[in-house]
Amino acid sequence: MGQLDDAKDKAEALKKEAEDAAKKHGDKMKDEVDKTKQQVADKLPAEKDKAAADVDKAKQKVERHDDSGNDSAGSSAGSQ
Repeated sequence: MGQLDDAKDKAEALKKEAEDAAKKHGDKMKDEVDKTKQQVADKLPAEKDKAAADVDKAKQKVERHDDSGNDSAGSSAGSQ
């Protein structure tokens, strides 16, 4: 059971790192996710609807932890 405990500890540490990154760089992360969505739409048009749904989920997760000062209701109007 030691390996399972080690894996759980590593997963928790990675989760904490992701939350910290979202707090510090939420706007940049959301911008990059939007760019990825556009690339999928351009290169794999048949997958664009699934990509759009996945992008929305990813942005919501980032917004939960985003302390960058923007409205966390979900607007990317401040994106550059």
